[in-house]
Amino acid sequence: DPAAPGGPAAPGDPVDGVPAAPVAPAAPVDPSAPVAPAAPPAEDMSGHDHGPLQVSVLVDADRLHLGAPVTAGVPVTVYSTSPDAVELRADDGSFVATVPSRTFITFPAPDWPGAYRFGDPDDVRYRDVLQVLPAP
Repeated sequence: DPAAPGGPAAPGDPVDGVPAAPVAPAAPVDPSAPVAPAAPPAEDMSGHDHGPLQVSVLVDADRLHLGAPVTAGVPVTVYSTSPDAVELRADDGSFVATVPSRTFITFPAPDWPGAYRFGDPDDVRYRDVLQVLPAP
C-alpha cells in the first residue's frame, strides 16, 4: 500500500521517482558477546591549576563587559563570544589587540596606572575604560 501523496514514504518506496537504496538487515546481537566498557568519567579539573585566569574583558555581539581593574604590566585576558572580530585600541595608543571571533586572547596591560579609554575604532558599541592599578 503506497504512502499517501504528501505523506511520508514507506520503507522501500521510491521518493520523487528515485528508488530507495537497499537496506541491509541488522546483524543479530550475540548476548554472550563482551560489552564495551563504559567511558571513564570526565576528569575532575577543580584542583588542577594553570595559574590565575580572570577574564578582564568580555566581548559579546552587543558591547564590551569589563571585570575588575587590572594590574599594570600583567596580561589582560579577553574572551569574545562575538561572531565578528573586534579591534581593541587605547585612545592614547598604549595598546592594540585584535580579538578574533569566539576566542581567548591576552595582551599586556599598560605599564602605568590610570584610566585608559579604549574601543574598536570601527564600532561605537565597543567603547569602555580599562582601569589599571599599580603593580604591587
